[in-house]
Amino acid sequence: MTRHLPFPKDLLSSLADYLVPLLLIGFSLTMAIRSSGFFELDELTHFMKSRECWTDWHCLLDVWGRPLCTGLYALTAPFGLPASRILAVFVAVVTGIGTAQLGKVSLQLLPAQARYHRSLLWLLLFAQPLYMLQSFAVMTEMLLAASWVWAIVALANRRLLPAGLLVGLGGLARPEGWLAIIGWPVMLWLSGRRDEASCASAGVFPWKFLSPCTSMLLAVIPTLLWWVVGWLTYGSAVWLLTDWPWPFRSPYGKTPGQFALALLIALALWMVLPVATGMRLLWSRFRHGDSDARSATFFILAPLLGLVTLHGFLALFGLFGSLSLPRYFVMVAPFVAVLSSLGIQGYQGPDAIGSLRRPWFTDGRGKRAGWFWVMIGMLAVLPMVLLVAAGQLPVAENIQFRRLDEAIRWVRENQEAVYSSQTASGELARSLPFDPNPANVVAAHPYIYYRLGVPLSCLGHRMAFSAASMRAAPVGTVAIVENVIWEYDGFARRDQLMTWGYELVKRSRGVGTAKRAHWSLSILQPLGGRHLLSLVGDAAQVEVWVKRR
Repeated sequence: MTRHLPFPKDLLSSLADYLVPLLLIGFSLTMAIRSSGFFELDELTHFMKSRECWTDWHCLLDVWGRPLCTGLYALTAPFGLPASRILAVFVAVVTGIGTAQLGKVSLQLLPAQARYHRSLLWLLLFAQPLYMLQSFAVMTEMLLAASWVWAIVALANRRLLPAGLLVGLGGLARPEGWLAIIGWPVMLWLSGRRDEASCASAGVFPWKFLSPCTSMLLAVIPTLLWWVVGWLTYGSAVWLLTDWPWPFRSPYGKTPGQFALALLIALALWMVLPVATGMRLLWSRFRHGDSDARSATFFILAPLLGLVTLHGFLALFGLFGSLSLPRYFVMVAPFVAVLSSLGIQGYQGPDAIGSLRRPWFTDGRGKRAGWFWVMIGMLAVLPMVLLVAAGQLPVAENIQFRRLDEAIRWVRENQEAVYSSQTASGELARSLPFDPNPANVVAAHPYIYYRLGVPLSCLGHRMAFSAASMRAAPVGTVAIVENVIWEYDGFARRDQLMTWGYELVKRSRGVGTAKRAHWSLSILQPLGGRHLLSLVGDAAQVEVWVKRR
């Protein structure tokens, strides 16, 4: 008889299955409402593109912004950033429910495995720091996670048509979604073999051809429609290639070390052990189990290993602008949670193998100690507790935003004339012509246009990406240069600006008197590079340049 691992009390377990998700959702809602800053600048860009949809529908075709993200958040963008973040919480809740369903289905296909605990799966989702941070952020990764987890749930329940459509929608959420579309026939074939085995034993004729083909067609249709609409709009059949925003050779170079670090951060370090144990348990079931057990193994491991392999390859060879960021693993957070759940609860079957025969932290009767579950709960909430204690949650405007606000305020106050230097007595030496139109301000940082109230499609933002346009810009053009995006992403250098006739008129740098990020986060900067400046609120430098000739 199979022995299960209970929580300390069945009543406590039942209450936790409802109370834990509600508490975690409440935390995300609180952060969505109270946060004024951005942990990722991409969130601000996605929000602005969604808001601009109402005046320029072409934003829905944007390759970088992705149609699913831009279109969904366009529903709430007119009501402000908090409304869009509340919608993001809803997406995270949908992903969490899908993870719980995936856990239930997987355990049904894996006989003699650990018990199903909804509360544990929710905890293991939010234990992943980047999932927790993106549970209230306007980003693309969570949308792909929701699409993938529900596609696998539908596939496990033999609902091939909705599964195919969900995989297809994932292609509109992120480029990695196309990887699932390419691999979808393999997943359908594996599911078909499982059906053949189960139907043969029951004497029933399984589906053979129509449903899998329709599912594959549904997986392709969303991207196909996107491409056709773009073709009709731009008049080019190769518009997806010409508008592709990431060069083949990444300007950030090869990042295998950052990729390994990102994986550890995504797993909050401690989850490496239960994930590895869960993978070993699944492998043992794959080798010694039936077709259901093999299918469950593929359902859980295929998305996870596929994404890790893809981004590992991009990082190793420095391709397509991959930054090897921890947030990439949000896309497979549901599968990490299910895998960790199996690893934490241990192996329960009578056919346990080797060192997996006895689960972790049990007494002589094979029962978990109550303190074990307390420890898991504490580890799960540790990232959010540390971030709140460090002053990083709710997300506030960090140093770079305050420096940018100073530059924007200075530009607005000097719309008639800009002064390039001062005499020894402090008198203004000379004045320069100045373009007062905020849409013509040249900048790379999206926050500048967010504060100026102009769309990212404005002339100034387009000029920042063209050296020829900046060189030919009229006298009086204002450029705001910072050391977060402008320098990091390789825009015009300072010596080029001087050669083109721009003059530095204002510079602000340092942390000032504002509260800095907690030291425990700042020490990660040498490991994460300058990109982490936008995450930990460290020192920033902002300069205002004006073209004088």
